Amino acid sequence: MEDIKVYVTTHKETDIINKKITSIYQKLFVGAENKIIPEGYLSDSFPGGISHKNKNYSELTGQYYIWKNANAKIVGLIHYRRILSKSKSNFFYKALNEKQIKKALSKADVIVPKREKMLRHTVESYYSKAHYKKDYEIIREIISEKHPDYVEAFEKVSNQKHLFLANILITKKEYFDQYSEWLFSVLFELEKRSDITSYDSYQARIYGFISERLINVWIEKNNLKVKEYRMINLDQNQLLFKLKKVRYKIMEFFEK
Repeated sequence: MEDIKVYVTTHKETDIINKKITSIYQKLFVGAENKIIPEGYLSDSFPGGISHKNKNYSELTGQYYIWKNANAKIVGLIHYRRILSKSKSNFFYKALNEKQIKKALSKADVIVPKREKMLRHTVESYYSKAHYKKDYEIIREIISEKHPDYVEAFEKVSNQKHLFLANILITKKEYFDQYSEWLFSVLFELEKRSDITSYDSYQARIYGFISERLINVWIEKNNLKVKEYRMINLDQNQLLFKLKKVRYKIMEFFEK
């Protein structure tokens, strides 16, 4: 059994991340059903898997694969364009290495990206602005009916003005499994109740968007200690990316 395996989800062959990662990282092709998989990549398509749902679940089809197939003591999920890094530099940085991950998890339960803070919106109001409010209400109903012990955490997170985004996490396999079992039980129920036939291709990624909120609920409910690291977008100039975030916050502040 390996100590650590962090899976890099991607929907295409890519080398943008190659110089930023070490051997503990493994590329995982998502939405891979009926596609030719590049050499050296794993596929999220397996018997009983949900690769065919990738257009709605995004990187979560990769999370489902990890849940059902990975056997390392510590597992994680990142994106081919997004890494977690300890570096503060905008020019010289690499993804977390084995030593850094083990050290972080000796004191924390979960490694996540630095939380995003909102000036005016709450988690719930921002979701309602960016997506469909009715789906958030359905999630509220599902948690109340199926997981009543999560209601308090759900409402607390809904009213917060910060959250962990991107569905990126690194943790012990036992925590990863517990989270995945709970998450997919909620999402599969949402799939039964929500009509998304009229959604465009962006909004159709509903389950990926919802899960960005639900990971915060799971962390809150289980009182887990988190270690936050900077999330770096590899396909963007880091200085420009920071300026865009500042611009967004200014726009949010003056939003009616």
